[in-house]
Amino acid sequence: TTNVSTEAGKTYLLSFEVVSVSGDTANFYFSNNYPAQAPGQYATGTHTFAFEANYTGVDTLTFDLFVWNDGSTMTIDNVSLKE
Repeated sequence: TTNVSTEAGKTYLLSFEVVSVSGDTANFYFSNNYPAQAPGQYATGTHTFAFEANYTGVDTLTFDLFVWNDGSTMTIDNVSLKE
């Protein structure tokens, strides 16, 4: 998890790299921002996701396994959030 600051009404671009994922797919979510387009399941590679924030303040961004299959692992790197 990582903390990010957002302001409601502004558009942001989240970029991240799924370096490896085994037995599952990667997913992410915010604790307070609920983007209009729900996050999906992400395989290995670099991904970008644009959204309009609906929360002002410090939010928690969490990367997680989608299903949590036994023995599943993932590595995320190069996380960036830009306005």
